[in-house]
Amino acid sequence: MNRRHQALEMRIAGRSYRQIARALHVSVNQAYKEVQAMLGDIPQRLAERAEQVRHLELARLDALGAALWPKVLDGELAACAVYLKAMERRAKLLGLDDRVPGSEGLELSRPLQNIPTRELLERLGRFRARFGVTVDVPPSTSQIPQRLPKVPTDERTDLESRRSLPDV
Repeated sequence: MNRRHQALEMRIAGRSYRQIARALHVSVNQAYKEVQAMLGDIPQRLAERAEQVRHLELARLDALGAALWPKVLDGELAACAVYLKAMERRAKLLGLDDRVPGSEGLELSRPLQNIPTRELLERLGRFRARFGVTVDVPPSTSQIPQRLPKVPTDERTDLESRRSLPDV
C-alpha cells in the first residue's frame, strides 16, 4: 500500500493529521496533502467506473437487441415491447432523453408502462408499416393480438438486405 493509501486509511480510522505525519515520517502539511490527494481522486475513479458500467450495459443491450430483432420482424408483440423498452433504456443511458434548454412544455419521452395499450399498438403498427407491412390495430384493448402479422419471407429477406441490424 502506498503512502497516500496509508494516510487515507489512517484518517478514515480517526487519526489526526499529526498522528498520520508521525506514522509516515512526514510533515503534518504533507500528511494533509496526501489525504486530500486521495480524496480528490475519488470522483474521477467513480466517473471512470460509471463509464465502464455504462459501456457494459450498452453491450448487453446490443446483445439483447440482436437476439430480439428476428422476433420483432416476425411480429411477436412481446418481443416488440421488450425491444422498445431496451431502446428506451439505451436512450436513458446515453442521455438522449435529457431535457434541453427551451424544451419546456414538450414531452420528449415517457416510460412505456405509462403509454396506453392502444397507443402502444398504434406505434407498433407505424413501426411495422415503415417496413412495408400493414397492421390492423384492434378497436378495443380486449382484442389485442398475441402476435402482429408475420412479414412474408420474401419481404423479410428484402428488408434485411436493405437494412442492417439497428442499434438497440
